Amino acid sequence: MFPYTIMAPPLVHTSAGIRALYILRDELVARGCEATMVDYRVHKAVHGHIVVYPEVTHGNPLESDRVVRWTLNKPGHLGGDKEYPASEYVWTWSKDFYDAPLLTVDTVEHDIFYRDTTPKTQDCAYFGKGAHRGVARIPLTRHMPEINRNIPPWPPTRKDLGDLLRTTVTLYTYDDCTQIIDEAFLCGCKVVLLPENRQIIRYGTVIDHAPRIDAFVEATQAWASS
Repeated sequence: MFPYTIMAPPLVHTSAGIRALYILRDELVARGCEATMVDYRVHKAVHGHIVVYPEVTHGNPLESDRVVRWTLNKPGHLGGDKEYPASEYVWTWSKDFYDAPLLTVDTVEHDIFYRDTTPKTQDCAYFGKGAHRGVARIPLTRHMPEINRNIPPWPPTRKDLGDLLRTTVTLYTYDDCTQIIDEAFLCGCKVVLLPENRQIIRYGTVIDHAPRIDAFVEATQAWASS
């Protein structure tokens, strides 16, 4: 069985995409695969491995002849290349990002994000990747508590974020592609996309991630052997 090397930035709790890369490593190890992480700043040749790059990685810095590209957003949207060589095996988090086989992992901590009887007393805002959508903040959210994932983030921990969302009636988000939408739904919030002022309704979809991960292992091993 070919080992896997996964390129990623250092793990931070504020990025679902980065967490997904580390969770993929853990899921591969749980299936008996050899899988290791390598820092995105490392540029050295890795031979005999299936190398997994997120879409934000430019080119093939590890000089692998078995490159798997995992598009966790639209190629080029947050960095990286917009097109990939035919030699790469592309997998995607969503068909909205790329027309490729689906690979997802569970990045939500269900012991942190859940609904209970906590009184909902406020609205909150989240800007996130709103700048990538070309939007600006509007007066509606000016005086709301604003969740950010800067350094340092606010709220400072994932637990604090869950606690905040359980007190939130409506999360107003300028970012239409963020896990915080699912986290808010799990905490019983309404979610509205700005500046369109459009309510987002998608809660209730349950994804069984395991078959997708199993299919990824089977397909990439067969591809690497061909």
